[in-house]
Amino acid sequence: MVAVITGGTRGIGFAVAKKLLDKGFEVIITSRNSSEQADALCASNPEKAFFFAADISKENDIRALTTFASEKFGAIDLLVNNAGVAPKERKDILEITPEDFDFVNNINLKGTFFVTQSFVPLLAKKESARIINISSMSAYTASVNRGEYCIAKAGISMITKLFATRLAEYGISVIEIRPGIIETDMTAKVKEKYEKLIDGGLHEIRFSIKLEDKPAMIQATLDKIYMCADAGLDTMVEMPVMPDQVEQMKDLLLRLDGHAVGINLLELCFPFNNGEEFAKRGYRIKSVPYRVIYDYWYAGGLPISGSEEACFDLLEFALDENLSIGVHYCSLENKVTGQVNQQNVPFKKKYPQHVQSERDFFLKSAKVFGNDINRVEAALRKAGKKGSVRNKQMGFLEFPLTDMRILARVMPYVPVGISTCVVEYRDKSPVLREVSLDLAYPATFDFKEDV
Repeated sequence: MVAVITGGTRGIGFAVAKKLLDKGFEVIITSRNSSEQADALCASNPEKAFFFAADISKENDIRALTTFASEKFGAIDLLVNNAGVAPKERKDILEITPEDFDFVNNINLKGTFFVTQSFVPLLAKKESARIINISSMSAYTASVNRGEYCIAKAGISMITKLFATRLAEYGISVIEIRPGIIETDMTAKVKEKYEKLIDGGLHEIRFSIKLEDKPAMIQATLDKIYMCADAGLDTMVEMPVMPDQVEQMKDLLLRLDGHAVGINLLELCFPFNNGEEFAKRGYRIKSVPYRVIYDYWYAGGLPISGSEEACFDLLEFALDENLSIGVHYCSLENKVTGQVNQQNVPFKKKYPQHVQSERDFFLKSAKVFGNDINRVEAALRKAGKKGSVRNKQMGFLEFPLTDMRILARVMPYVPVGISTCVVEYRDKSPVLREVSLDLAYPATFDFKEDV
Protein backbone atom coordinates (compact mmCIF):
# COMPACT_ATOMS: atom_id res chain seq x y z
CA MET A 1 0.00 0.00 0.00
CA VAL A 2 1.15 3.52 -0.82
CA ALA A 3 0.48 6.77 1.04
CA VAL A 4 1.30 10.40 0.25
CA ILE A 5 1.57 12.75 3.24
CA THR A 6 1.77 16.49 2.69
CA GLY A 7 3.52 18.45 5.42
CA GLY A 8 5.13 15.18 6.42
CA THR A 9 8.52 16.31 7.68
CA ARG A 10 7.45 17.46 11.14
CA GLY A 11 4.64 17.50 13.68
CA ILE A 12 1.48 15.54 12.98
CA GLY A 13 2.51 14.75 9.39
CA PHE A 14 5.80 13.15 10.40
CA ALA A 15 4.09 11.10 13.13
CA VAL A 16 1.56 9.87 10.56
CA ALA A 17 4.31 8.95 8.07
CA LYS A 18 6.24 7.05 10.73
CA LYS A 19 3.16 5.13 11.88
CA LEU A 20 2.18 4.23 8.31
CA LEU A 21 5.67 2.86 7.70
CA ASP A 22 5.28 0.72 10.81
CA LYS A 23 2.00 -0.57 9.37
CA GLY A 24 3.68 -1.66 6.15
CA PHE A 25 2.93 1.32 3.88
CA GLU A 26 5.30 2.79 1.37
CA VAL A 27 5.24 6.55 1.87
CA ILE A 28 6.00 9.72 -0.02
CA ILE A 29 6.69 12.58 2.37
CA THR A 30 6.35 16.03 0.92
CA SER A 31 7.01 19.53 2.20
CA ARG A 32 8.69 22.71 1.04
CA ASN A 33 11.85 21.66 2.87
CA SER A 34 13.02 18.41 4.40
CA SER A 35 14.05 17.99 8.04
CA GLU A 36 16.69 15.99 9.88
CA GLN A 37 14.11 13.54 11.19
CA ALA A 38 12.54 13.10 7.73
CA ASP A 39 15.97 12.56 6.15
CA ALA A 40 16.80 9.98 8.84
CA LEU A 41 13.49 8.20 8.30
CA CYS A 42 14.02 7.96 4.54
CA ALA A 43 17.66 6.89 4.99
CA SER A 44 16.67 4.04 7.31
CA ASN A 45 13.87 2.93 4.96
CA PRO A 46 15.39 3.52 1.50
CA GLU A 47 13.00 1.16 -0.29
CA LYS A 48 9.83 2.39 1.41
CA ALA A 49 10.15 6.07 2.36
CA PHE A 50 10.76 8.90 -0.11
CA PHE A 51 10.94 12.66 0.28
CA PHE A 52 9.78 15.00 -2.48
CA ALA A 53 10.14 18.78 -2.10
CA ALA A 54 6.97 20.61 -3.07
CA ASP A 55 5.20 23.86 -2.17
CA ILE A 56 1.52 22.98 -2.47
CA SER A 57 0.57 26.62 -2.90
CA LYS A 58 2.19 26.36 -6.38
CA GLU A 59 0.45 24.59 -9.26
CA ASN A 60 3.70 23.37 -10.86
CA ASP A 61 4.86 21.79 -7.62
CA ILE A 62 1.56 19.94 -7.21
CA ARG A 63 1.86 18.65 -10.79
CA ALA A 64 5.46 17.54 -10.21
CA LEU A 65 4.49 15.74 -6.97
CA THR A 66 1.67 13.87 -8.69
CA THR A 67 3.95 12.87 -11.56
CA PHE A 68 6.57 11.58 -9.12
CA ALA A 69 4.00 9.41 -7.33
CA SER A 70 2.60 8.13 -10.62
CA GLU A 71 5.99 7.20 -12.02
CA LYS A 72 7.12 5.65 -8.75
CA PHE A 73 4.02 3.60 -7.89
CA GLY A 74 1.40 4.04 -10.60
CA ALA A 75 -1.37 4.46 -8.01
CA ILE A 76 -1.80 5.32 -4.33
CA ASP A 77 -4.07 4.00 -1.56
CA LEU A 78 -4.04 6.96 0.80
CA LEU A 79 -3.64 10.73 0.59
CA VAL A 80 -3.11 12.57 3.87
CA ASN A 81 -3.63 16.32 3.44
CA ASN A 82 -1.74 17.56 6.46
CA ALA A 83 0.28 20.53 5.14
CA GLY A 84 -0.57 23.78 6.83
CA VAL A 85 0.88 26.94 8.27
CA ALA A 86 -0.09 29.22 11.13
CA PRO A 87 -0.26 33.00 10.71
CA LYS A 88 3.15 34.63 10.81
CA GLU A 89 1.69 36.97 13.41
CA ARG A 90 -1.59 36.73 15.26
CA LYS A 91 -3.69 39.77 14.45
CA ASP A 92 -7.22 40.92 15.15
CA ILE A 93 -9.47 40.30 12.15
CA LEU A 94 -9.80 44.07 11.76
CA GLU A 95 -6.05 44.29 11.16
CA ILE A 96 -5.38 41.26 8.90
CA THR A 97 -3.91 42.24 5.51
CA PRO A 98 -4.52 40.51 2.15
CA GLU A 99 -0.95 39.23 2.36
CA ASP A 100 -1.66 37.66 5.77
CA PHE A 101 -4.80 36.03 4.41
CA ASP A 102 -3.14 34.69 1.26
CA PHE A 103 -0.12 33.30 3.10
CA VAL A 104 -2.31 31.00 5.21
CA ASN A 105 -5.05 30.16 2.73
CA ASN A 106 -2.84 29.53 -0.32
CA ILE A 107 -1.34 26.57 1.52
CA ASN A 108 -3.99 25.44 4.00
CA LEU A 109 -7.06 25.82 1.79
CA LYS A 110 -6.11 26.28 -1.86
CA GLY A 111 -3.24 23.80 -1.64
CA THR A 112 -5.41 21.13 0.00
CA PHE A 113 -8.10 21.51 -2.66
CA PHE A 114 -5.80 21.23 -5.67
CA VAL A 115 -3.60 18.47 -4.23
CA THR A 116 -6.77 16.42 -3.72
CA GLN A 117 -7.99 17.19 -7.22
CA SER A 118 -4.63 16.24 -8.73
CA PHE A 119 -4.39 12.86 -6.97
CA VAL A 120 -7.92 11.62 -7.74
CA PRO A 121 -6.83 9.66 -10.87
CA LEU A 122 -4.17 7.79 -8.88
CA LEU A 123 -6.57 7.08 -6.02
CA ALA A 124 -9.33 5.90 -8.38
CA LYS A 125 -7.08 3.06 -9.57
CA LYS A 126 -7.27 1.41 -6.16
CA GLU A 127 -10.23 -0.19 -4.41
CA SER A 128 -11.24 1.47 -1.13
CA ALA A 129 -8.76 4.33 -1.42
CA ARG A 130 -8.97 7.05 1.17
CA ILE A 131 -8.29 10.75 1.62
CA ILE A 132 -7.73 12.07 5.13
CA ASN A 133 -7.85 15.83 5.66
CA ILE A 134 -6.25 17.13 8.85
CA SER A 135 -8.13 20.27 9.76
CA SER A 136 -8.49 21.58 13.32
CA MET A 137 -10.89 22.48 16.09
CA SER A 138 -10.48 25.93 14.57
CA ALA A 139 -12.85 24.75 11.84
CA TYR A 140 -15.66 25.71 14.20
CA THR A 141 -13.89 27.79 16.86
CA ALA A 142 -14.07 31.54 16.35
CA SER A 143 -10.63 32.92 17.26
CA VAL A 144 -10.69 36.57 16.27
CA ASN A 145 -6.91 36.91 16.56
CA ARG A 146 -6.24 34.35 13.83
CA GLY A 147 -9.29 34.55 11.64
CA GLU A 148 -7.51 33.58 8.41
CA TYR A 149 -6.49 30.27 9.99
CA CYS A 150 -10.06 29.54 11.16
CA ILE A 151 -11.41 30.31 7.69
CA ALA A 152 -8.90 27.92 6.11
CA LYS A 153 -9.79 25.10 8.48
CA ALA A 154 -13.52 25.68 8.04
CA GLY A 155 -12.90 25.54 4.30
CA ILE A 156 -11.19 22.15 4.67
CA SER A 157 -14.38 20.87 6.29
CA MET A 158 -16.30 21.83 3.17
CA ILE A 159 -13.58 20.42 0.89
CA THR A 160 -14.04 17.12 2.73
CA LYS A 161 -17.81 17.14 2.18
CA LEU A 162 -17.50 18.14 -1.48
CA PHE A 163 -14.96 15.48 -2.42
CA ALA A 164 -16.72 12.84 -0.33
CA THR A 165 -19.85 13.48 -2.38
CA ARG A 166 -18.07 13.67 -5.72
CA LEU A 167 -15.78 10.65 -5.26
CA ALA A 168 -18.33 8.28 -3.77
CA GLU A 169 -18.85 6.72 -7.20
CA TYR A 170 -15.17 5.68 -7.22
CA GLY A 171 -15.37 4.14 -3.77
CA ILE A 172 -12.99 6.75 -2.35
CA SER A 173 -13.66 7.67 1.27
CA VAL A 174 -12.90 11.24 2.34
CA ILE A 175 -12.45 11.84 6.05
CA GLU A 176 -11.76 14.93 8.14
CA ILE A 177 -9.89 14.88 11.47
CA ARG A 178 -10.06 17.93 13.74
CA PRO A 179 -7.24 17.82 16.33
CA GLY A 180 -7.12 20.06 19.37
CA ILE A 181 -3.85 21.61 20.47
CA ILE A 182 -0.98 19.19 19.75
CA GLU A 183 2.63 19.70 20.81
CA THR A 184 4.37 20.47 17.51
CA ASP A 185 6.66 23.12 16.05
CA MET A 186 3.58 25.11 15.05
CA THR A 187 2.29 25.34 18.64
CA ALA A 188 5.69 25.98 20.22
CA LYS A 189 4.89 29.66 20.74
CA VAL A 190 1.95 28.88 23.05
CA LYS A 191 3.40 25.75 24.67
CA GLU A 192 4.83 27.59 27.69
CA LYS A 193 1.52 29.31 28.41
CA TYR A 194 -0.46 26.07 28.43
CA GLU A 195 2.17 24.15 30.39
CA LYS A 196 2.10 26.76 33.16
CA LEU A 197 -1.67 26.36 33.44
CA ILE A 198 -1.48 22.57 33.58
CA ASP A 199 1.54 22.46 35.93
CA GLY A 200 -0.31 24.82 38.23
CA GLY A 201 -3.04 22.22 38.65
CA LEU A 202 -5.52 23.80 36.26
CA HIS A 203 -7.03 20.71 34.64
CA GLU A 204 -10.65 21.81 34.90
CA ILE A 205 -12.02 25.29 34.42
CA ARG A 206 -15.60 26.52 34.74
CA PHE A 207 -17.37 29.37 33.03
CA SER A 208 -20.76 30.95 33.53
CA ILE A 209 -22.76 32.39 30.65
CA LYS A 210 -25.57 34.88 31.25
CA LEU A 211 -27.82 35.69 28.34
CA GLU A 212 -28.53 39.10 29.80
CA ASP A 213 -24.95 40.11 29.02
CA LYS A 214 -24.27 42.03 25.82
CA PRO A 215 -23.48 39.92 22.72
CA ALA A 216 -19.85 41.08 22.71
CA MET A 217 -19.42 39.95 26.32
CA ILE A 218 -21.00 36.56 25.58
CA GLN A 219 -18.70 36.12 22.57
CA ALA A 220 -15.68 37.06 24.68
CA THR A 221 -16.65 34.35 27.17
CA LEU A 222 -17.10 31.83 24.35
CA ASP A 223 -13.67 32.70 22.95
CA LYS A 224 -12.13 31.95 26.35
CA ILE A 225 -14.02 28.67 26.50
CA TYR A 226 -12.73 27.71 23.05
CA MET A 227 -9.18 28.61 24.03
CA CYS A 228 -9.30 26.47 27.18
CA ALA A 229 -10.82 23.55 25.28
CA ASP A 230 -8.07 23.84 22.65
CA ALA A 231 -5.54 23.70 25.50
CA GLY A 232 -6.89 20.34 26.56
CA LEU A 233 -8.49 21.56 29.80
CA ASP A 234 -11.73 19.98 30.99
CA THR A 235 -13.95 22.97 30.31
CA MET A 236 -17.30 23.16 32.08
CA VAL A 237 -20.04 25.75 31.57
CA GLU A 238 -22.78 26.69 34.02
CA MET A 239 -25.83 28.49 32.75
CA PRO A 240 -28.94 29.57 34.68
CA VAL A 241 -31.95 28.71 32.54
CA MET A 242 -34.47 31.49 32.00
CA PRO A 243 -37.90 30.17 30.97
CA ASP A 244 -38.42 32.89 28.36
CA GLN A 245 -35.05 32.46 26.58
CA VAL A 246 -35.03 28.79 25.55
CA GLU A 247 -34.33 29.46 21.85
CA GLN A 248 -31.30 31.62 22.66
CA MET A 249 -30.04 28.86 24.95
CA LYS A 250 -30.43 26.26 22.21
CA ASP A 251 -28.23 28.42 20.01
CA LEU A 252 -25.64 28.57 22.80
CA LEU A 253 -25.65 24.77 23.11
CA LEU A 254 -24.87 24.51 19.41
CA ARG A 255 -22.03 27.02 19.74
CA LEU A 256 -20.59 25.14 22.71
CA ASP A 257 -20.84 21.68 21.17
CA GLY A 258 -17.41 20.21 20.57
CA HIS A 259 -15.71 22.67 22.90
CA ALA A 260 -16.84 22.28 26.49
CA VAL A 261 -16.81 18.87 28.16
CA GLY A 262 -20.20 19.58 29.68
CA ILE A 263 -22.76 22.18 30.56
CA ASN A 264 -24.70 22.47 33.78
CA LEU A 265 -28.24 23.78 33.24
CA LEU A 266 -29.18 25.49 36.49
CA GLU A 267 -32.77 25.91 37.60
CA LEU A 268 -33.18 29.67 37.93
CA CYS A 269 -33.70 30.89 41.47
CA PHE A 270 -35.72 33.83 42.74
CA PRO A 271 -33.26 35.54 45.08
CA PHE A 272 -33.84 36.31 48.72
CA ASN A 273 -32.93 39.89 47.86
CA ASN A 274 -33.22 42.04 44.74
CA GLY A 275 -36.55 40.37 43.96
CA GLU A 276 -37.74 43.53 42.21
CA GLU A 277 -35.58 42.80 39.18
CA PHE A 278 -37.11 39.34 38.81
CA ALA A 279 -40.60 40.73 39.24
CA LYS A 280 -39.97 43.19 36.39
CA ARG A 281 -39.33 40.24 34.09
CA GLY A 282 -42.56 38.57 35.08
CA TYR A 283 -40.89 35.66 36.85
CA ARG A 284 -42.93 33.86 39.52
CA ILE A 285 -42.01 31.36 42.22
CA LYS A 286 -42.98 27.72 41.66
CA SER A 287 -46.42 26.87 42.97
CA VAL A 288 -44.83 24.36 45.36
CA PRO A 289 -41.56 26.02 46.38
CA TYR A 290 -38.74 24.15 48.04
CA ARG A 291 -38.97 24.30 51.82
CA VAL A 292 -36.40 26.76 53.14
CA ILE A 293 -35.14 25.79 56.58
CA TYR A 294 -31.52 26.75 56.20
CA ASP A 295 -29.25 29.37 54.66
CA TYR A 296 -28.51 27.57 51.39
CA TRP A 297 -25.57 29.71 50.39
CA TYR A 298 -24.92 27.59 47.29
CA ALA A 299 -28.40 28.15 45.85
CA GLY A 300 -29.54 31.39 47.43
CA GLY A 301 -33.18 31.55 46.35
CA LEU A 302 -36.44 29.85 45.44
CA PRO A 303 -37.15 28.09 42.13
CA ILE A 304 -38.65 30.13 39.29
CA SER A 305 -41.79 28.79 37.67
CA GLY A 306 -41.06 27.39 34.19
CA SER A 307 -37.28 27.10 34.59
CA GLU A 308 -37.35 23.36 35.24
CA GLU A 309 -39.54 22.73 32.19
CA ALA A 310 -37.15 24.83 30.09
CA CYS A 311 -34.23 22.70 31.33
CA PHE A 312 -36.04 19.54 30.25
CA ASP A 313 -36.69 21.13 26.85
CA LEU A 314 -32.95 21.82 26.45
CA LEU A 315 -32.04 18.27 27.49
CA GLU A 316 -34.41 16.91 24.85
CA PHE A 317 -32.93 19.32 22.27
CA ALA A 318 -29.39 18.06 23.04
CA LEU A 319 -30.53 14.47 22.48
CA ASP A 320 -32.40 15.29 19.27
CA GLU A 321 -29.39 17.17 17.86
CA ASN A 322 -27.03 14.37 18.95
CA LEU A 323 -24.72 16.90 20.61
CA SER A 324 -21.36 15.60 21.79
CA ILE A 325 -21.32 17.91 24.81
CA GLY A 326 -22.48 16.48 28.12
CA VAL A 327 -25.63 18.25 29.32
CA HIS A 328 -26.66 18.02 32.97
CA TYR A 329 -29.70 19.49 34.72
CA CYS A 330 -29.14 20.77 38.24
CA SER A 331 -32.40 21.56 40.03
CA LEU A 332 -32.59 23.77 43.08
CA GLU A 333 -33.33 20.70 45.17
CA ASN A 334 -30.22 19.05 43.77
CA LYS A 335 -28.12 22.07 44.73
CA VAL A 336 -29.39 22.44 48.28
CA THR A 337 -29.29 18.73 49.07
CA GLY A 338 -25.83 18.55 47.58
CA GLN A 339 -24.66 21.34 49.84
CA VAL A 340 -26.18 19.76 52.96
CA ASN A 341 -24.80 16.32 52.09
CA GLN A 342 -21.27 17.69 51.76
CA GLN A 343 -21.55 19.35 55.15
CA ASN A 344 -23.06 16.35 56.96
CA VAL A 345 -21.68 13.16 55.44
CA PRO A 346 -18.22 13.37 57.10
CA PHE A 347 -19.89 13.54 60.53
CA LYS A 348 -22.89 11.21 60.35
CA LYS A 349 -21.14 8.60 62.52
CA LYS A 350 -20.12 11.18 65.09
CA TYR A 351 -23.71 11.70 66.27
CA PRO A 352 -25.19 8.25 67.08
CA GLN A 353 -28.65 9.60 67.93
CA HIS A 354 -28.96 11.00 64.40
CA VAL A 355 -29.65 9.39 61.06
CA GLN A 356 -28.86 11.08 57.75
CA SER A 357 -31.95 11.47 55.60
CA GLU A 358 -31.67 9.95 52.12
CA ARG A 359 -34.11 12.61 50.89
CA ASP A 360 -32.69 15.95 52.05
CA PHE A 361 -29.44 14.71 53.71
CA PHE A 362 -30.03 16.53 57.00
CA LEU A 363 -29.11 14.73 60.23
CA LYS A 364 -32.31 13.91 62.13
CA SER A 365 -33.23 12.69 65.60
CA ALA A 366 -36.23 12.59 67.96
CA LYS A 367 -36.70 14.68 71.12
CA VAL A 368 -39.20 14.81 73.96
CA PHE A 369 -39.49 17.50 76.61
CA GLY A 370 -40.74 18.21 80.14
CA ASN A 371 -42.78 15.54 81.91
CA ASP A 372 -42.51 13.20 78.91
CA ILE A 373 -38.75 12.72 79.39
CA ASN A 374 -38.98 10.20 82.26
CA ARG A 375 -41.86 8.22 80.71
CA VAL A 376 -40.19 7.89 77.30
CA GLU A 377 -36.79 7.09 78.78
CA ALA A 378 -38.31 4.32 80.92
CA ALA A 379 -40.21 2.85 77.95
CA LEU A 380 -37.10 2.76 75.78
CA ARG A 381 -34.97 1.16 78.50
CA LYS A 382 -37.64 -1.46 79.15
CA ALA A 383 -37.49 -2.32 75.43
CA GLY A 384 -33.70 -2.68 75.68
CA LYS A 385 -32.88 0.57 73.90
CA LYS A 386 -29.92 2.41 75.39
CA GLY A 387 -29.31 5.05 72.73
CA SER A 388 -31.20 7.90 74.38
CA VAL A 389 -29.31 10.86 75.86
CA ARG A 390 -30.53 13.50 78.32
CA ASN A 391 -29.60 17.11 77.79
CA LYS A 392 -30.12 18.61 81.24
CA GLN A 393 -29.04 22.09 80.20
CA MET A 394 -31.63 22.36 77.41
CA GLY A 395 -34.20 20.10 79.05
CA PHE A 396 -34.84 17.32 76.53
CA LEU A 397 -34.27 13.62 75.89
CA GLU A 398 -32.85 12.77 72.47
CA PHE A 399 -33.08 9.32 70.84
CA PRO A 400 -32.84 7.70 67.38
CA LEU A 401 -35.87 7.96 65.11
CA THR A 402 -35.96 4.17 64.75
CA ASP A 403 -37.13 4.03 68.37
CA MET A 404 -40.40 5.72 67.38
CA ARG A 405 -41.73 2.22 66.56
CA ILE A 406 -41.49 1.26 70.22
CA LEU A 407 -43.31 4.39 71.34
CA ALA A 408 -46.03 3.74 68.77
CA ARG A 409 -46.95 0.61 70.77
CA VAL A 410 -46.74 1.95 74.32
CA MET A 411 -47.48 5.68 74.08
CA PRO A 412 -48.66 6.39 70.51
CA TYR A 413 -49.68 10.00 71.06
CA VAL A 414 -46.81 11.38 73.08
CA PRO A 415 -45.64 14.58 71.33
CA VAL A 416 -42.20 14.17 69.78
CA GLY A 417 -40.05 16.80 68.14
CA ILE A 418 -38.29 15.73 64.92
CA SER A 419 -34.98 17.57 65.04
CA THR A 420 -33.32 18.49 61.74
CA CYS A 421 -29.63 19.44 61.90
CA VAL A 422 -26.66 20.42 59.79
CA VAL A 423 -22.96 20.54 60.64
CA GLU A 424 -21.27 23.94 60.41
CA TYR A 425 -17.81 25.15 61.26
CA ARG A 426 -17.35 27.77 63.95
CA ASP A 427 -13.87 28.83 64.97
CA LYS A 428 -12.57 26.02 62.73
CA SER A 429 -14.44 23.36 64.73
CA PRO A 430 -17.52 21.40 63.59
CA VAL A 431 -20.76 22.27 65.38
CA LEU A 432 -24.17 20.57 65.05
CA ARG A 433 -26.80 23.23 64.35
CA GLU A 434 -30.52 22.53 64.68
CA VAL A 435 -32.43 24.26 61.87
CA SER A 436 -35.96 22.96 62.49
CA LEU A 437 -38.07 21.06 65.05
CA ASP A 438 -41.31 19.54 63.73
CA LEU A 439 -44.10 18.03 65.81
CA ALA A 440 -44.85 14.34 65.24
CA TYR A 441 -46.69 11.49 66.98
CA PRO A 442 -45.43 7.89 67.09
CA ALA A 443 -48.83 6.57 65.98
CA THR A 444 -48.68 8.40 62.63
CA PHE A 445 -44.92 8.62 62.13
CA ASP A 446 -43.63 6.77 59.04
CA PHE A 447 -39.84 6.45 58.91
CA LYS A 448 -39.65 6.07 55.12
CA GLU A 449 -42.03 8.95 54.41
CA ASP A 450 -41.07 11.36 57.18
CA VAL A 451 -37.29 10.98 57.18
